[in-house]
Amino acid sequence: MRRWNLSPYVDWLRSTNAGVDPIGGSEELSAANLEAERVYLGLRTTRGLVLSDQEASRVVRWIEAGWGMLDATGRLVLTPLGWLRLDALAADLTLVRSHY
Repeated sequence: MRRWNLSPYVDWLRSTNAGVDPIGGSEELSAANLEAERVYLGLRTTRGLVLSDQEASRVVRWIEAGWGMLDATGRLVLTPLGWLRLDALAADLTLVRSHY
């Protein structure tokens, strides 16, 4: 389930001040959307993203370009330069994951 807060700040503030959950909407995620969320959120954190063997070989070129690095546990962690390419990198890994 994905949810989001009320968009207009004044509506959000009014709700929170009244002790009301400021939810603006929600949606049920499909399996494909859920996997895309895992990839995107993993890449957005300093904890990084666990990679399959197939993905690890795919991201070698990203590491060589300075967009990411593998931490001590083998997770992909993006560099500041990689953050600028986050959407494209997440889309690429999501596409790879959809084929296995």
